[in-house]
Parts: sequence; C-alpha cells; structure tokens
Amino acid sequence: MTHGPLVVLHDHLDGGVRPSTVLDLCHAVGVATPADDAAALGEWMTITPGMELVDAFSRFDLVNAGLQTADALRRVSLEGVEDLAVDGVIHAEFRFAPLLHTATGMTPAEVIAAVSAGLDEAHRTIGIDARIIAVMMRDQPLDISMQVVEAAISAGGRIVGVDVAGIEPGFPAELHRPAVERAAEAGLGVTIHAGEMDGPHQIASALACEPSRIGHGWRIIDDCTVEN
Repeated sequence: MTHGPLVVLHDHLDGGVRPSTVLDLCHAVGVATPADDAAALGEWMTITPGMELVDAFSRFDLVNAGLQTADALRRVSLEGVEDLAVDGVIHAEFRFAPLLHTATGMTPAEVIAAVSAGLDEAHRTIGIDARIIAVMMRDQPLDISMQVVEAAISAGGRIVGVDVAGIEPGFPAELHRPAVERAAEAGLGVTIHAGEMDGPHQIASALACEPSRIGHGWRIIDDCTVEN
C-alpha cells in the first residue's frame, strides 16, 4: 500500500522498542527475558486481539526493566525515530512515563533529558523533529504527578504536552486534575487515556480535566450521552 507522509501522535516510547534491543538492554542488567532470540521475543511482545490489557502491560514492564539508564533511553529514542522513518513518518510525538525509568536513581528531569538527547541525535541524522509527551500514571499520588509536570515544564524544548495513563478502575483522571491544570497553564497540551479499559465514566472524568485529546476512548460506545 502506498501513502503520503505520515504523522504519528500516539506512540508509546516503551511500546515500540526493537526486540533485539530489549534483549541487549535487559541482559545487560541481568533481567531475564521470556525468550533469548529476537524473533521469539518479538512474538511474545506482540499484543494480540483479545489479550487482556493487564497482560499487555506486562510487556511494558519487561521493556522498562531495561530502560533504567540514560544511555538506554537515548538509544531507544533514536531507534524509535529510525523505525518510524522507514514507515514514512515525518513527525512523531513519543509519550512515556518518566516515573517508570527512575528505579536506579534517575530523576524525572534526567529521564526527559536522556530521551531528548536521543531525539536530538535523530533530528541531526535523520531530519525528523520528534517531540515528547510526559505521562503521569493514574495509580500514583498527585505529588508524583506534580513532579512529572514540573520536570516537563522546566525541560521545555521537545516537550509539547502531558498525558494521564495506566490502570483506570479506581483511578479517575480527576485525581490528577491539579497537575493537568498546572501543565495547561504553562502552555503544554493535555491528552488523557480514558475509556480504554473501563467505562464511559472514565471518559467523563477525563473531559472534566479539559484535555485537548482523549487517548482511545472507545468505551464511549457504551454510553453515547456523554457530552462534549
């Protein structure tokens, strides 16, 4: 199939890492993988129709276990742009949760800086000027989300927005509304995952935060009376 230039606005940095890179990074830090060759690991990492989201999230857990250093984050950021370029993408916004890359002591600001460095290199070598959306995790306390937002605001540069994502049941987006409002006041765009693994009430909660985008939102089919 032929197509014109593509723009990708919903791309999880940790959701498109090359299986060979996952093997390299995980084995470098002693993390066991479900398979020891890239092809087999790629099959395991593939999210298939009907797979429960909890099972899908376990794929992210493995990838992120190997993404706990600045060098690893720079590498996957550069490779992510390389792979999109092959598909004809000319602009992309990568989203990731800085919190998920702090297990070995990096701060959210250092995580963002590492990804930015990889995207800077991609811009120099490939010509694609990719941007960053910093993700807050729903099941984390508000003060953690505020730290992520402040790091994003301070980083400037490639940061274009924030997101709220993760486990939906029991964690409505409105729990993070002060952080979302702080980001919006600073001029960042706001997108919120909602209606992905829980009902339309989660979409209503997300809309109360006044985002410019909703991620997924397919559960709106269960209640088309949700307005705006």
